[in-house]
Amino acid sequence: MAEKLGKTIDQFKVGDTASVVREITQKTLHAFADAIDDHDPIHMDPEYAKTTIYGKCIAHGVYLDCMVSAMLSKLVAGGIDARLSIKYTAPVYAGDTVTVTGTVNEINVERNRLFIGTKGINQDGDVVAVGDAVCLARTDN
Repeated sequence: MAEKLGKTIDQFKVGDTASVVREITQKTLHAFADAIDDHDPIHMDPEYAKTTIYGKCIAHGVYLDCMVSAMLSKLVAGGIDARLSIKYTAPVYAGDTVTVTGTVNEINVERNRLFIGTKGINQDGDVVAVGDAVCLARTDN
């Protein structure tokens, strides 16, 4: 079943938001590692992770990229991600729950561009990632 198409460029407003929430379990980390073929023990092996500066398994950085992409699919359904920049500011641990939110900061109707700020926050309110995206929104119904 096809996803419902979202707003057209002229229907967006500065301040529009969307969010996704994910619990990052050890099972999640293993499935993601299999999907991207990155089985580094910092993501996979809790005993190994105890010996590192993190003390426990951490998520792959690109897992947050995928969360941002999922959020953008909600915010700009039917649009195209043209650019994505993310800075990881704190580790995401197995057991964390992360909320990724995007906010439309600027709209350029003539160039069909949405400029979106992104932020990832864990269950303790710690910012784990910040970034920005440029998306091409739909121009017609």
